[in-house]
Amino acid sequence: MKYFTLNNGVEIPAIGLGTNTIGKADGNYWGDLNGDYRPIYTALKCGYRMFDNARGYRNEGGIGNTLYESKIPREELFIISKLPGIPECVGSEAAVRATIEDSLRLLRTDYIDLYMIHHPWSDMGGLVATYEVLMRLREEGKCRTIGVSNFTPDLLDLILNRCGEVPSVNEYQINVFDWHDETTAYCKEKGIVPIAWGPLLGVSNFTASRTWTFTPDLVKLLIQRSQGKSAIDELNRYSGYTAAVMEIAEKYGMSWSQVQLLYNYKAGIVSIPKSFSIEHQAANLAAVDREMSDEDFNYLHDKARGIGELKGVMHAITHKDAKMAGDI
Repeated sequence: MKYFTLNNGVEIPAIGLGTNTIGKADGNYWGDLNGDYRPIYTALKCGYRMFDNARGYRNEGGIGNTLYESKIPREELFIISKLPGIPECVGSEAAVRATIEDSLRLLRTDYIDLYMIHHPWSDMGGLVATYEVLMRLREEGKCRTIGVSNFTPDLLDLILNRCGEVPSVNEYQINVFDWHDETTAYCKEKGIVPIAWGPLLGVSNFTASRTWTFTPDLVKLLIQRSQGKSAIDELNRYSGYTAAVMEIAEKYGMSWSQVQLLYNYKAGIVSIPKSFSIEHQAANLAAVDREMSDEDFNYLHDKARGIGELKGVMHAITHKDAKMAGDI
């Protein structure tokens, strides 16, 4: 396992397991809890030690029980949880404290390795006050380090200017649909480690050997969202990046997902891929132990840039269920 060192000296694994759909019917985020936590057992067997969880996922209890019953020493695990930005959880210091205490109970642990604000909200004063509570919780030993999720550079500046420190991490979407280069550059400048959620989204849509049907309405939507650019050029950039990933994968004898995860690692980004399959879990975890030349890394980097303009609309039209397009 490879690690990054956070700005308070805590080491974080370079790869963790996303858990937001584990233990739920049909692997659906909003699905009913079904008690099936086998992916946690298989991940532990593969060597995973970091598990990315959140109060909002509703499955802290199942994840916590599974980790506890595994008998893996607590000090070997790196447990992440997140504080939802809703009034009953962040409306006061007492609410924040009650939320983390409940998470500790459900996760069956005395401390959380990384505790984050899950998402920002409109009350900037409340956001600062909540982060200050997290700072106190860290000092009290309730969590080893603290961070934020889905924060933009202006919100990170707010925390720095009002709280006198930057978070140790910022977890946000980093993938072919949106690399968020500005946010990543800010994080690197300030010593904040980026964590990528959904790191394999996008490439998988183009490597699944599917044939997409572009209806007139979808083509119209694509053109409307291309901001004056050629829609065909945008599609070509996506497929061009995918072709580059597959080229590198063949060169090094890796899967496309390993190439993407290794790319993130070399870029200084922690990745949180999701997988229910022990074979895929093992392959993902092994990715950061592979090698890629700086030349090939730069080749992928250059291919990746400039392809994020359509973001969600591409996500919609590259899914079999095209109804997603109406929700963008």
